Amino acid sequence: MDGDSYVSYRYKLRAAGLSPIQPGQFLSQTFGAIRNRVTTWPATTIITKSEEFAGASTLGDYISANFQRLNYLTEEGDRVFSGQTVEKDVFLDEDDIPGS
Repeated sequence: MDGDSYVSYRYKLRAAGLSPIQPGQFLSQTFGAIRNRVTTWPATTIITKSEEFAGASTLGDYISANFQRLNYLTEEGDRVFSGQTVEKDVFLDEDDIPGS
């Protein structure tokens, strides 16, 4: 991709479900976490190709992407898009989540 981008991380707890410990209170039994790197592209002229996805190639880095065509062109006449890419899951111990 080209253009500026910024990166954030999405964390999800893997849990067995909530268990009641007393009326109105539950215990979440976690057993790990998943982290995804999310890259946001406010403006780019290049979008991800099919072979860059994990489902299309064993070497693919992405599990999802979402791009929209913006309503203008570059000076060279190229189409401009904005969007996000989400990389494959990385499995962690829940203690590795920042702030936990």
